[in-house]
Amino acid sequence: MVGWCRLTVSVLCAAPLALLGCGSDSGGDTGLGGDAGIDGGGKSCVVSSDCDDGNACTLESCASGKCSWQVAPDGNAKEQEEGDCAKTVCKSGIPSQVPDNGDVPNDDEQCTLDTCENGAPFNKPVLENTPCKIGTGAGQCKSGKCLILCTPSTAASQCNDGNGCTDDACVPCSLPECAGQGVCKNQGLSGIPTPGASQKTGDCHERRCVEGKDTDDIDNFDVPVDGNECTEDLCKNGEPANPPVSAGTTCSSSGGVMCDGAGKCVDCVKDSDCDPTSTGSCTIPACKSGSCSSTYIPAGTPLPAAQQTQGDCRTIVCNGSGSTTYQADSTDIQDDQNACTTDSCVGTSPTHTKLPAGTACGSGGQVCNASGTCCGPTSCAAAGKVCGNYSDGCGTTLNCGTCPTGQTCTTAGQCCTPKECVAGISCGSQSNLCGGTITCGTCGAGDTCLSGTCGCFNGVKNGTETDVDCGGVCAKKCGQGLTCLAGSDCTTGYCADGVCCDAACAGTCKACTSIKTGLTTGTCGNVKDATDPDNECPNTLSTTCGTTGMCKAGACEYHAAGTVCAAGSCSGSTQTLADTCNGSGTCVDNGTASCGAGYVCSGAACQSCSDGFKNGAEVDVDCGGSGGCPKCATGKKCTLAADCTSGNCVDGYCCNTACTGTCQSCGLAGYYGTCSPIANGVDPADECPGQKTCNGAGGCT
Repeated sequence: MVGWCRLTVSVLCAAPLALLGCGSDSGGDTGLGGDAGIDGGGKSCVVSSDCDDGNACTLESCASGKCSWQVAPDGNAKEQEEGDCAKTVCKSGIPSQVPDNGDVPNDDEQCTLDTCENGAPFNKPVLENTPCKIGTGAGQCKSGKCLILCTPSTAASQCNDGNGCTDDACVPCSLPECAGQGVCKNQGLSGIPTPGASQKTGDCHERRCVEGKDTDDIDNFDVPVDGNECTEDLCKNGEPANPPVSAGTTCSSSGGVMCDGAGKCVDCVKDSDCDPTSTGSCTIPACKSGSCSSTYIPAGTPLPAAQQTQGDCRTIVCNGSGSTTYQADSTDIQDDQNACTTDSCVGTSPTHTKLPAGTACGSGGQVCNASGTCCGPTSCAAAGKVCGNYSDGCGTTLNCGTCPTGQTCTTAGQCCTPKECVAGISCGSQSNLCGGTITCGTCGAGDTCLSGTCGCFNGVKNGTETDVDCGGVCAKKCGQGLTCLAGSDCTTGYCADGVCCDAACAGTCKACTSIKTGLTTGTCGNVKDATDPDNECPNTLSTTCGTTGMCKAGACEYHAAGTVCAAGSCSGSTQTLADTCNGSGTCVDNGTASCGAGYVCSGAACQSCSDGFKNGAEVDVDCGGSGGCPKCATGKKCTLAADCTSGNCVDGYCCNTACTGTCQSCGLAGYYGTCSPIANGVDPADECPGQKTCNGAGGCT
């Protein structure tokens, strides 16, 4: 929680607390005094954390998808920052901080004293060498940390801190106080479920290791499954929620078909969701309380034009009870398409009254005869005819002439040049452009006649064609890169990956499309490295040394040479070396190796001259002795001159000189390995005669 030092009402009103109604008024009221519950002003939410206004002294809640807030009770705030030597106190919804010396900063370190002094946190080191314990290990406090010494044989007990969220190990130590031993290191783990911890399904949380501590951490993938298909199962900011899905979302439970937006599966949400064909002409579908029903259309409402009979002098209407009736309609006149009659309605009956003979009708000098027929015109020119015989309808037949050679006379009295068939392309029976038809024959075997043109010539991919006007039944084969079903569809004779290819392209990790190879479609090549679009390469475990599930250079890739396929081990003084892959699918047995002279196994490996511990024949850590280790540097322990790079082993330490003078030593504390004068007043090697002692300058006195 953020520390609050000093706030004014005007600052609060600029924050989300303005929703609480704060502001300045003529009475000087802070605006926070008495309102116990404030609406969120329409702010939407899924969980209460969506409504967080950043104020420790308000209580947020989310109900029915809307935020609301309340002023927290006066006193200590519900949320406090642990270990900051302070506490947040609420007064009328305004937070402030006061010192709290009881809120000590716990650093989980037993070698420090956790205190608060005048509201400030401290973690002071306890006295040096104070005994301390971590789990089953015992040690001493050093500079505020618990230092626990260990060896490979004691690591299991000394370094076990009892915390599943740490990786316990004994590591080399170069400090003088370690005296050649290792030191326990408890490395904090992060990002894994806490070993042995009980996990609750659907609470949006997981017990997880975070920097070595068992932490109740947010897990937004641990969703609360309520089994309702009309709600979402989700976690938000660590809070479980099942908000309703949008209205109209498809569902199938409880006999419904769609969600109503409130978490229920129903038949309908709105009237248009109901099947209009389930009701009659004079009823309309209606959605009521999630179920489809119907209502009556008001009386007198006409049915749609598609359900009316044109020209019957009546209109079909609804009767208000779900059925139909009809009304007389003098405007619904029947047109008899005769220019020599007058069309009208008498009640609900259509009537057609003849016009007087000689009444002009049509155009070009036409007139009505006594039978009520419009006839004429009485000349070929007036009738627009240039050929053939023409009856004017008034009892006279006119001869309008003949057409030039090669043309025919149409039924409309016009001269026309007929259409001709194109061999192999035109087909079927079709108009000859002069009012008649011509038959142009059939298409090739398997080809289809489409609108007078054979399918293999119409510029459209249709029928059995594999590409436009080629392949399939078409005589024309498809070129390289065009689509195909078989090699017989292609000019190349090869069909691979659904395209005409320049080769059979049938090998592993081979392809003929650009998306798989990066080459031009229709050119066979290697599949791109690190891909396997056709799932040709099994994805095997590295322990098998088999394929990785990817292609490389036109073949299945194997696990790389040197990959460990069987872990090594060590027993007694013999180490079984780890087996490794050879890069060609075989796990190679690398055999065994004997630990060096004086060495035995430690864990899965041999003790050695480089393991950071004094073992075997070594005279100091990883040096000297008869085991073939490097010679020891000046200042390291020794037993023989051969143990030292300097060739001088004096007083049990590798010395920088032979150090043969009186009252000189190479084993003085703080000066190991450096030939130095023995302190005044002592003679530890009894080098001085009589009662004399060393004088601190390499002589006796």
